[in-house]
Amino acid sequence: MKLRFLAVAALTIVAAAPADAAQAPRRQAAAPAAPAQTDWMNRVTLTPQGGFQRGNPAAKVKLVEFASFTCSHCAAFQAESRDGLGALIRSGQVSLELRNAIRDRFDLAAALLARCQGPGGFFRAADAIFANQPEWLSRASYFPEPTESASMADALTSIARGIGLDKIAAPDLPAARVAACIASAPEQSRLARMRDEAWNELRIPGTPAFLLNGTLVADAASWQALEPAVRAALK
Repeated sequence: MKLRFLAVAALTIVAAAPADAAQAPRRQAAAPAAPAQTDWMNRVTLTPQGGFQRGNPAAKVKLVEFASFTCSHCAAFQAESRDGLGALIRSGQVSLELRNAIRDRFDLAAALLARCQGPGGFFRAADAIFANQPEWLSRASYFPEPTESASMADALTSIARGIGLDKIAAPDLPAARVAACIASAPEQSRLARMRDEAWNELRIPGTPAFLLNGTLVADAASWQALEPAVRAALK
């Protein structure tokens, strides 16, 4: 009888085990990972006006910069606004569209080269052109005037190669592609329209000049001068 009692007790314990396990707290499922935040610095589109817009197309503050690659103030703005303006663009609060306000043949050659790689490569090329501006502009000052018989495309291609702009703006592109970009009639037309808009229609005082949500900002050729207006528009 004693052995039977032990056997029954053992069965009771074994039978109770599943019930106890059912009452144990369940392990909580892992929380779903938060969606990755969009880095709007990587969103670049070609606008109907011909410029390249970086950032959220639906940003609360839309900046348009009229810039010239031969303008030292434009190069300075590019460097000094990199962190502050870059953070606002990255967050999606501000977008920046760069439109070329062409001033001379060297500027035109640089703009055509920057645009050669489309939206995905434009700002990378523009940054390189501005960062190396003292180097290639010093060579430009000694570059001869084109001959009367040279076509505009030939003259601009000669400039790009002669002062090293092709190696700065488009180091990975073959020479034939660079020449084709410089000779592109549609790109030359876009640049001509932006030039006329800047200098003849809006009558900007110089470069860089800025539209903030469609309104020309006065006396704001530096990030230090422009930033308060941008911050105020964000409120």
